[in-house]
Amino acid sequence: MKFSVRGTEIRLSYLFAVLLTAFALTDDSGLWLWSLLFSLFHECGHILAVLLCRGHIRRLDFQPFGIAMFLDGSDFSRPQEVFILSAGCLVNLIGACCCQGSHRVIQLMICGFNALPIGTLDGGRLSGLFLIGTLGEKRGRIAASILSFLLLGALSALGFYALFRYRRPSLLITAAYLCLTLLLKKEKLCFPV
Repeated sequence: MKFSVRGTEIRLSYLFAVLLTAFALTDDSGLWLWSLLFSLFHECGHILAVLLCRGHIRRLDFQPFGIAMFLDGSDFSRPQEVFILSAGCLVNLIGACCCQGSHRVIQLMICGFNALPIGTLDGGRLSGLFLIGTLGEKRGRIAASILSFLLLGALSALGFYALFRYRRPSLLITAAYLCLTLLLKKEKLCFPV
């Protein structure tokens, strides 16, 4: 399904709807709804930052494990890029200060996950900017990829442990998804989260 809002195309994938439905049917605690709401707050942080930097969002894609933001080719300075990439986590940290109990934990988990220096996550893009700025374009990209795959290896090992010890596959599924996004990554002006 797709529609436009003020010149921005919004796309909701079929798999996104299926995933939401699956969470709604299997999680009777209601935490999935809070997770979705706080994830949307995270994305609103990025959107607000782009708008504050006078950028234009051409398209938002709601995908099964995140939202990809495609910009119109706005040329941001390095500090603006850092601000845009950090804004989602900043919103979650502010939200965590305003919440209690499980709501605070959800906010911090969303922030922590997105801050991981892996591939297309906010932290991965920030570490990539730092490494490219420090080591140069080619070496920085190689270093960022190596860092991402090393951390994915550790995350996968923890995922296997959680699967065999606690019968919880979610961390392993997340690691597999992140590895897949790294392998299929295309270079484009896009801030997925």
